[in-house]
Amino acid sequence: MRRKGRVLNALTDSLQALKSRLNPKDKVLLDKLAMARSQLAALTFKGAGNTPLEQFGN
Repeated sequence: MRRKGRVLNALTDSLQALKSRLNPKDKVLLDKLAMARSQLAALTFKGAGNTPLEQFGN
């Protein structure tokens, strides 16, 4: 568990270092990417639920 924590800390530090060097336009793009990844993860774990598959796939 400690190893996982160290990896997450290193990843967070790397991302912060990257963001500090980006211009404002690229920061917005990186934030949008993070939001899309978060939404994808939520949908992956939540599943389709009662949503028809035709609509869920779009």
